[in-house]
Amino acid sequence: EVKRVLQGSGGAIPIEQYREFIPLEKSFTSIEEMKKWAAQILNGKILVGVDGSQIYTSSDFNIPVGFVQAAAFWIKYGREGSQYDYDFLSQAYIGTEAIENKEGEPLNRMSIDQRRLSMEIELASKIIREHAGRGEKVFLMMDTPIVLRYLIWAEDSVKEAMCKNMVKLLDFCEETQTILLGYTDFSLARDITLTLKKISGIEDEVKVSDISIVGPPLARGGFGSRTPAFKIQHNLLKDFYGRHSDKIGFFYQKVHSDLPVRVEFPLWVHSEGMIDEVSRVVAAQTVLGDGYPYVLLRAHEIAILDGEDRERFYDLVTWFLREECGMLFRETAKAERKRISVL
Repeated sequence: EVKRVLQGSGGAIPIEQYREFIPLEKSFTSIEEMKKWAAQILNGKILVGVDGSQIYTSSDFNIPVGFVQAAAFWIKYGREGSQYDYDFLSQAYIGTEAIENKEGEPLNRMSIDQRRLSMEIELASKIIREHAGRGEKVFLMMDTPIVLRYLIWAEDSVKEAMCKNMVKLLDFCEETQTILLGYTDFSLARDITLTLKKISGIEDEVKVSDISIVGPPLARGGFGSRTPAFKIQHNLLKDFYGRHSDKIGFFYQKVHSDLPVRVEFPLWVHSEGMIDEVSRVVAAQTVLGDGYPYVLLRAHEIAILDGEDRERFYDLVTWFLREECGMLFRETAKAERKRISVL
């Protein structure tokens, strides 16, 4: 009945038998016990975390500049010790590389985000390629949903470009049997609530997100409990994800004291009977990362650009343009006055 009502109209279609929650079926008496369990779950697996950061272009300088960086951290867990490493890619955009169009406007935020996502996927593919074909199970965790629903208000050209990158990663992960997980710590998605709305036929006066609905039962289920898995129906998938348009699933999981997190995955993972294993891996990673997946935490630490990094970037750009190009790079008078007034 749910499938009939929702077919082609958005929402979440259950792909597992409905239960209020699916427990982890493991209880703990101490943090040490949890960490020992996490090590057992992750043993023999390779976890890869990828994240990125950026310096957006702006009209605060006489020459537009921007910067994008992607970082990856991966670890192979073993009983006798774990092996880990990291890598990163970065790219500076200066002058004509940092403008949006012939009018000379600086690259907008979505264009920078597009370049960052492309770089993250390029780096992730590079790391996966190094481990593929060795008979080892590889999990790739991205600090972004697979369904890029935050693009809903973007122009179609931007949607097409960014979704094309994600489709490329989906294809590559399926080819190499790498388990791709899109992790969202605080999701505002409304797939389950849309399903309930359509089944009940009642208009919701207050639009609530899924986590508001699944939060209480998962809290009763305790650490590691999850919802059944669902298949996503979304216009973005239908319009821009090609053969993956009906092949992305998700579940919510309780992994810390706050509201449940959302985990998205390609449906071949469900077909292979690996959803429970995925949920255990996610839970184990959050144990080691004190509430956040350890590999994503480490990737974030490598990728992040703090205030000092940004000042250093502008200093290097100033030096390069002055010494190598004979050009003056400076803050505009308007931006300087605004900054001084704030200080």
